Amino acid sequence: MPRKTSFVPNVTGTQLIPLDEIPDDIKQWAEEVYEKIRKTDGRERAAYDNDDEMNLEAKYLASYCAQRPHGALKFRRSPTKDLPAHTMDFRITADVEANGKRQAENGDTGTRKAR
Repeated sequence: MPRKTSFVPNVTGTQLIPLDEIPDDIKQWAEEVYEKIRKTDGRERAAYDNDDEMNLEAKYLASYCAQRPHGALKFRRSPTKDLPAHTMDFRITADVEANGKRQAENGDTGTRKAR
């Protein structure tokens, strides 16, 4: 008997989605947002059809930022008072603390900046 199944990642809790399961377009978008915010202070705003889509994409972004191969980033959702439903404002910035720990664990004493 044929079945229609799909896996739905949990969007609550602290467990990260594995890096290889995060869609490439999400990774690219995170990099683009990081570059924009690095150059000009601000935040990104995205609108969705429903809260499930919004929360899943937020989980993908947070997971990618925490595991980013060339330097961890911080993903932070901002309050969205007085915005339309299913709207997310967020910032992506360098995670200096996490990158410092990562360098210390790897024995790297250089002073490279996160890209």
